[in-house]
Amino acid sequence: MNVAAHTDDDELDAVHIKEHLKDYLEVISNGSFAASRTLSNAANPGIFVEDLGKIGLPLSKIDAPEICRISHEFPFGKGTKTFVDTTVRKTWELNPSQFQLRNPSWQSTLQDAVGKVAKELGVLEGAESIQAELHKLLLYEPGAFFDKHRDTEEAPGMFAALVIALPSEHTGGEVIAQLGDLEQALKTSVHSEFSYSYLGWYADVNHLVKPVESGCRLVLTYNLMHTTSSSSRKASNLDDHKLNLDKILKFWAVLGGSVSGSRVQSFLAHFQHCKWGRCDEDEYNLVHASSYHEIYDVDDYKWELTIVFTSDGTQLAENMAVNEEDAVQADLFDNAEPDDEEYEGWARNEGANTTHFYHRSCLVLMPRACRFEFLEEAANEGKANITTWIDMLIQEMGEEPTRSTSKEELEKLCSQIITTNTPRRNSQKNKGALPDDNNIIVVRRQPQESKAASQHQEEVKGTFHNEKGIARVADKYLGSVVMAALKLNRPSILEDAARVASLLMH
Repeated sequence: MNVAAHTDDDELDAVHIKEHLKDYLEVISNGSFAASRTLSNAANPGIFVEDLGKIGLPLSKIDAPEICRISHEFPFGKGTKTFVDTTVRKTWELNPSQFQLRNPSWQSTLQDAVGKVAKELGVLEGAESIQAELHKLLLYEPGAFFDKHRDTEEAPGMFAALVIALPSEHTGGEVIAQLGDLEQALKTSVHSEFSYSYLGWYADVNHLVKPVESGCRLVLTYNLMHTTSSSSRKASNLDDHKLNLDKILKFWAVLGGSVSGSRVQSFLAHFQHCKWGRCDEDEYNLVHASSYHEIYDVDDYKWELTIVFTSDGTQLAENMAVNEEDAVQADLFDNAEPDDEEYEGWARNEGANTTHFYHRSCLVLMPRACRFEFLEEAANEGKANITTWIDMLIQEMGEEPTRSTSKEELEKLCSQIITTNTPRRNSQKNKGALPDDNNIIVVRRQPQESKAASQHQEEVKGTFHNEKGIARVADKYLGSVVMAALKLNRPSILEDAARVASLLMH
């Protein structure tokens, strides 16, 4: 996938925000600017050097000086010119015309390394879009190094470098890759006597090779080139995508009504998708060695946030229904095996039925201005932890004293708690009874409420339709309201909370 960097405001509309979020998050989360790892099950490349013959691995103390003897010192580029300066670089090199890799199995090892590097650098098109071109055979003796530099484009389409370290015991020689303020140390010395390892980085990444302390560091270097002209990926694109992601989130926040700082709210959550329907009976799955019963006729499904957490891991809400179209990733569970299953078997003439469950961790994003509505909906259904909500707002006020959003939201929440917990007497003077148009936790939002939600609210009201029940609600939340009123410096809220508490005691 080629991810374009959308920078014009007219390209950012509400319809395409989800697509932009998916693109940029995929690139940022899937990619790094440099990578290194041990290469397991690697084949011996079968190095044959002209005028020298076969080179055994691990590299011996006899072959190392012989390679140096027929090699030349590696120059470095500066602008359009190349130089040999041992104060900047001290390395021995052989050009591809001076050696051969005669083992046919080496190509498989190379493709394995290319695939791993492509994945770690976040090349979305995969290894199939990359051509690896042999560049050099390099030998670093004790004291050999290379100062900080950036690779020159050796061929059209080159976007990254691949280094495969061959078995040759040594210490030191780490590659330090740098992108802005970020830095990664890529080591080849670990298990260097018998193991292979690969290193890769984008061509626009600054890097240096620290001096080899002992032994010899022997590496093959490759230029990685895109095979399609439409592909263009650099380490700097990662920063570009982060900037564009930030821009999209701010624009989305404004669309959602967040004008103060264009804020976006995030929560962590446990997510569950379940679907149920008709399936084959047990005997069929035993024959086909399946670990679950395949659903061939889906009756229905649902998406749910089973637990929603604040950033510090405190539970804020639970069992909140979500819409499939709100998910950033499309076809999230296509061809995925369920994590759990409830098989019901045959029921008279209805056939066998089963329910599949899929569990994921997820990030919930919304414009800050939509947060109250999101949590209010959960509270109306008895699924929100009101105390945690209040504590979260109080904490935000302390961390962001100049912002009014949290303060306004807290005032609104306190007012609704007081309103909905104020006892009213009906015409029969039933002490402590709540009127039918009242809700227990927060005022019910009037626009189109679902039948299920309405039924749930009636059940909740029935549970607390007595004095003791109201007292439990008051005891649970009015104390938090009092604390909030003190933080808000709002005597009126404090007085209202005291009035409600007094009414509940009579």
